[in-house]
Amino acid sequence: MSLKLIVARDDLKKSVSRCFSGEPSVVRYIPTTLSTAYVALSNEDRQAGVMLVDFGAETTTVSIYKDGLLRYLSTIPLGGYNITRDIMTLKVTEPEAESFKVRLGSAKVMGEESNITLRGESSSEIKSLDLSKVVKARIEEIVANVNAHFEYAKCDRKSLGAGMVIVGGASKLSNLAELIAEKCDIRVRKGALRQDMLLDVASQSKSADYLQILGLLYCGKENCVEVLSKVVDEPEDEPHEEVKPLSPKEKRAQEKAQEKAEQERRKREAADAKREEKERKKREKEEKVKGPGLFGKLKEMVKKAENLLDDENDNF
Repeated sequence: MSLKLIVARDDLKKSVSRCFSGEPSVVRYIPTTLSTAYVALSNEDRQAGVMLVDFGAETTTVSIYKDGLLRYLSTIPLGGYNITRDIMTLKVTEPEAESFKVRLGSAKVMGEESNITLRGESSSEIKSLDLSKVVKARIEEIVANVNAHFEYAKCDRKSLGAGMVIVGGASKLSNLAELIAEKCDIRVRKGALRQDMLLDVASQSKSADYLQILGLLYCGKENCVEVLSKVVDEPEDEPHEEVKPLSPKEKRAQEKAQEKAEQERRKREAADAKREEKERKKREKEEKVKGPGLFGKLKEMVKKAENLLDDENDNF
């Protein structure tokens, strides 16, 4: 039994962990190259043999499948952004260089080119032949590195029945498939979503732009939905208990317990009322023996004063 060990820079894993610190937690890590292969390559492709080349912005990843298994995986530290930086040496800004590459860049000369002046959005100007030379020089370097991986992997390109599939943003460079077919002597096609995956016609035609995202979604098979054990609004010290239906016997016992508790409550209330009445009578008796208190004396003085005023009014 043999295994393929895939290694990467440890800081990449740490960066992902920082993005998902706390909750939700990371279940597992999936290399984008492998997840893209799940949605871009059919089982027949992987069985017959195929090289998948992902032309990214900063890197180009080469993977080889044969007999349904991953046989080789390597990353080239060159990508589409290298072409953009090279175009910037023609004294244009980065947005203009990217625009020139996407709109007018070509991996291969098709017929005779005329040396016309190209104008950018900021009134900058470059010659079309200069743009063509810069783009072709860099993309041919990247393709040469891809071609070298047949030797590194000790893979006979003739044994890859499904040829080569190219994906990634930089794979949209004009005439790239033709250049690779010529330099690598292999059949090349642009990757798209597998036919057996359900998408409407409009989305299917644009699926090549989202293969990496679709691949990661496809690989997310773990159930990450957690059922809360308590209601959010409830206090933390009051756990939410599930109410189970009572049997007839338990229900009768509960009713008797409630009835007994009610009787005891009534007895306590009657005893409290009787005790309060007894204390009230005791206080009244003590007041009669001691005579009126301070409040009673004040009340008598007020009454006498009122009587005197009434007598004076009568005499007047």
